Amino acid sequence: MPVFGYIRLNTSIGTPDGLSFKQQTEKINQWAKEAKLEIKKIYRDKEGTSSSLELPKLAKLIGQIEQGKVSVLVVARLDRLTRSIRLYNQMLELLAASSIRFV
Repeated sequence: MPVFGYIRLNTSIGTPDGLSFKQQTEKINQWAKEAKLEIKKIYRDKEGTSSSLELPKLAKLIGQIEQGKVSVLVVARLDRLTRSIRLYNQMLELLAASSIRFV
């Protein structure tokens, strides 16, 4: 069961909520440990603004999903996937169509 993680850091506002790359990684790895699953890869993007859709690692992850190489996608918090409602809905549709568990 290929399990992937995704981390996004908004560099324009820093990390006032305490979700640095390290902390997001720890949350994802903790979930995997509790679920007795191994994370195959964690994709990481730095985003300059919350409206930016230039997320190269997310694009690579989407490619993996479309190729059927992902069974589970784990994020530390829902808004770490994206803050764009349009992109979030597109991602949910893609995950559902691909029968991917989203955590």
